[in-house]
Amino acid sequence: MTTQAVQAVFFAKYTASNFRAVYGRLPTDANATYTKDFFQVLQAAGDGLAGVLPASRTQDTDIEYVWPTGSCPGKFLWRDPRWQMKWLTGQKPLPWTIGNTNTAEVSIPGNPGLQDPAAADMEHAAITASGVEPWLVAVKLVGEDRKLHVRTYFRNPAPQFADRALAQLPTVVLDAINALPNGDGSGTIVLPALAALGPRPTLRVPALVSRIQEALQREPNVLLVGPPGTGKTVALEDLQALYDYSAPVGTVLFDTTAWGNGWSVWNAPQSRSEVLVFHPSYSYENFVAGLYPTSSQHGISLEAKPGPLLCLGHWVGKGNRQALLVIDEFNRGSAAAIFGDCLSLLDKDKRSSSSHAGARITRPYPGQKMPVPEPYWDVPGTAEDFASEVRLPAGVHILAAMNSTDRSVAPVDAAMRRRFTVIRVGPDYEALAQHLGLAPNSVDQGMPPVAPVTGWQLDDVSRLAVRVLRAVNARIEFCLGEDFELGHALLWHLTASAVAERVAQLCMLVDTKVVPTLRMTFVDQDEALAAVLSVSDASRVSLGQPAPTGLIAYWKEAPQGLASIADKRLSVRSLTAMDGQEKLAALSALL
Repeated sequence: MTTQAVQAVFFAKYTASNFRAVYGRLPTDANATYTKDFFQVLQAAGDGLAGVLPASRTQDTDIEYVWPTGSCPGKFLWRDPRWQMKWLTGQKPLPWTIGNTNTAEVSIPGNPGLQDPAAADMEHAAITASGVEPWLVAVKLVGEDRKLHVRTYFRNPAPQFADRALAQLPTVVLDAINALPNGDGSGTIVLPALAALGPRPTLRVPALVSRIQEALQREPNVLLVGPPGTGKTVALEDLQALYDYSAPVGTVLFDTTAWGNGWSVWNAPQSRSEVLVFHPSYSYENFVAGLYPTSSQHGISLEAKPGPLLCLGHWVGKGNRQALLVIDEFNRGSAAAIFGDCLSLLDKDKRSSSSHAGARITRPYPGQKMPVPEPYWDVPGTAEDFASEVRLPAGVHILAAMNSTDRSVAPVDAAMRRRFTVIRVGPDYEALAQHLGLAPNSVDQGMPPVAPVTGWQLDDVSRLAVRVLRAVNARIEFCLGEDFELGHALLWHLTASAVAERVAQLCMLVDTKVVPTLRMTFVDQDEALAAVLSVSDASRVSLGQPAPTGLIAYWKEAPQGLASIADKRLSVRSLTAMDGQEKLAALSALL
């Protein structure tokens, strides 16, 4: 993501001294005014910046100046009595320079190629006379040590740079600039609100999470469908972590791709998530509302209790909030029965908001008091009861997942399915290759000969694993369809650090993960299983003959007298029991 939390902001007016430092060294400068490749930073401003880079007065700190189209190396260092922001001679932060303003990096017009100091001084005088008043800004982001994002802003910008006005800066930064004596000088503001801000969750399947986020921006309900082991549950966990993550309200954010008005302040709604797993015993009473026995001094009575759908709807509907309801194994319960009459509230145009009442239903047991559980109270410490009418706010997002191969469980009916945006999730060979340490686009590189085994490298074994999975899935798609393909997670834990061990590990994964899955998928379908394993009729052997070498499976002829029942059966061998060279031959035969 390009928008990140800001930890500190350094700012300095474009004084003659700063102009000369950025302009560069001039060989004809007799007065030594154009001989610096650094800013001298006032101690207070430097101390603030040193605290977040981090830097010390005893050792120079390497830093990087960054802008949307490039970067340059530099240093932050102490030279008594001041700090210095330095860059290499000939390499300087381009957004702080003058030049042709048709260039993306440059917003201060001027001639950067003058060799005479007096002429260069005239360039700065012209900038001052224009009244635009440039300010140099460096942004330090949370989690980016030793990196500064550099930009130039103006008190009175030229019309084409209206988005780079000082007024675009967050109020807390602009107030610090305006508080400088005589509106001049430099300073650093460190944002204390970030002291408790932890790092954003690390996404394990960022591409899939991005697809889901885009879908949730359009529609409130998303359903992930695909074979097991394709990352659906991992994506659910990643999205849940994002909803549970919250930065303090008022946190300043900065868009690293923007030149000017890329600032914002985090005033996002409160958010939370709930995780459920549907199963055959899960019901409407568990999900929406039900009657549950409760004991008291008067005996046993029935109490109306809400489920997670009503609780989240109540909490979101009481303020500027949003919630994610995660449902795994969506089709292992009867989804239509579990949602019941709330099915009519799921559509986008039936959801309620501050400007739209939305559809409503009468809640279960309207004549009975139904208390709101304490975690969902609008005001902590203030008990509440559910109203008799139920609406579902637009801020309740429902993200569900189901395995496409589960044909023995309850199907998702048409009325339910049409209320969800469906995202197909298939095997991700690129993700598997990257996880196994392969370079991009290297899976289809040539493979070494099967013999000798000593000619193989770790990457060769990893490439073979990805290609085997891809080849097997290509044949599964034609035999049964893409719903039955094997997920890349089956080979995810190929982690051995030596070639022989990685080959053995790959064989073990095929023996214990791939083959058992295929056997369950193709029960009593020897011909289809043989096709998927790339076994030809030429591998047929008679009773008593040894199995052919270099194959994961072969055809075994029926004993005499049984040919009328079945003339052959497919026999699958154990790769783990083979020697090293035969293992590679059998795996290669699957391609």
